[in-house]
Amino acid sequence: MDNNLGFKLPLSFQMALAHNPKSMNAFLNMDIDKQDKIVSQAWKTETKREMQMLVDKLADNQEGLI
Repeated sequence: MDNNLGFKLPLSFQMALAHNPKSMNAFLNMDIDKQDKIVSQAWKTETKREMQMLVDKLADNQEGLI
């Protein structure tokens, strides 16, 4: 997915965000540098569970993500 953020989002990340509106809002309200770091982490996930944990942490506003 191309977006106005300047980077591509993994499909699994997009799908996980779509199922978690609170996480999506948290991600969209981050500054571009934080978003870039989260997307980098998303590209490194190897399992659906890892991706879900990453997205769930966004909803919980856990700063340890970045």
